[in-house]
Order: sequence, then C-alpha cells, then structure tokens
Amino acid sequence: MDHGVKEENFLAEMAKWFVQTIKRPTKAPTTNKYFGLAALIVNVLLISTAAHMMINRIFSVLHMINSDVPTGMSLFVRIFVAMVVFFGVQVAAGFGMYRQIIKDSTTIYKFMNRIATFSNLMIIVGLVFNLFVMIGGISSMQNGGFRLAIYVLVGLLSIIWVTSYSMVFSFANIKDKFDRIQTVLVTVVANHAVLALTGYICFKIIQGMAK
Repeated sequence: MDHGVKEENFLAEMAKWFVQTIKRPTKAPTTNKYFGLAALIVNVLLISTAAHMMINRIFSVLHMINSDVPTGMSLFVRIFVAMVVFFGVQVAAGFGMYRQIIKDSTTIYKFMNRIATFSNLMIIVGLVFNLFVMIGGISSMQNGGFRLAIYVLVGLLSIIWVTSYSMVFSFANIKDKFDRIQTVLVTVVANHAVLALTGYICFKIIQGMAK
C-alpha cells in the first residue's frame, strides 16, 4: 500500500514539476532527483514510437523480400536501444564537460534534472510528433505538406535540445578561469559534434537492420 502511495506521489509531483518547467523553466524547482531521468525516458519512448511507426511500414515491405529484416516489436526494441544510446552519449558527454567547468560538485542525476527542466518542451513536441504520424498515416509521407511538418517537428526537437544543453552551462557556477560566453559557445559546438556523431551511429544501427 505504501509503495503504491509513493508511486502516486511521485507521478503527481512530477506532473506538477513538468507544468512548472513549461511555464517558467528557469524558476521551476526540482524536488526529486529522478525527475530528469524519468523525463528523458519519456522523450526516448515518444521519439522511438514515432520513428517505429514510420520505419516499420518501410521495413514491412522489405520483410516480404528478406525475412531477416525486423518488424513489429523487434524493430521497436532496436530503435529504442538506438535512442537510448543517442541520449545516453549526449548526457554522458555533457556531464563530463559540466564536471570540468563548474565550481560546485554535482551528480549525474542533478545534471539530468537541469537538462530536463529546460528541455521538457520536447515531450509536448514528441506527443505532437506521434499524433502527426498516427493521423497523417505513413502513406501520407508522399504528401509534401506532411513531410514538411515532420521536418519542422524534428527541427524543433533538435533546437530545444541544443538550447537546453547550452542553458545548463550558462546557469552554472562556472570556474573563474572560464569565461561564461566562451564556455557556452564551446558547449554548443561540442554538443553539435556529439549530436552529429551519435546521430550517425544511430542511423547506422537502424540502417543495418535492413541488411
């Protein structure tokens, strides 16, 4: 009974925190060290689900030719793993840089909380992303307007993530030997490099599924 109450309290408090991060992300207090981790997992699930719905239709056709091509739950698991790798490398690289430039000691949970506080808007965009794919239908990908909407949504996800990444560093108590503006610029450049690398790795993972 107590365990169920704790779960309900966690979900209720997280929902309250989520709303606050959407309204005033720079002012939202984080009361639980696992909020950031939970928010990132939700993002991974939403992006994986949308990607699965789009890719599964293509792979289903290939599966008729080559039965080794994964579809259904098998495909979802692989896409999910690719997204976990993507966000995992991003967070690990950011945390490594963060530990080098800030004065105060921190933990990986606090770092994820800071990123999630600024990037929770991605969850709303992710929900819209899934809604577009479900309502539009995979066959509608041939429609220019629908494809443009998908590109815009993916672009928004990238912009929110990179902005949130840089905001984490701009609000940090940076060591005296580092200049704040230069630190943010280096962080954004490094983030784009890691973003490109992890994106390439995930693309290769998914591309390899069709072989």
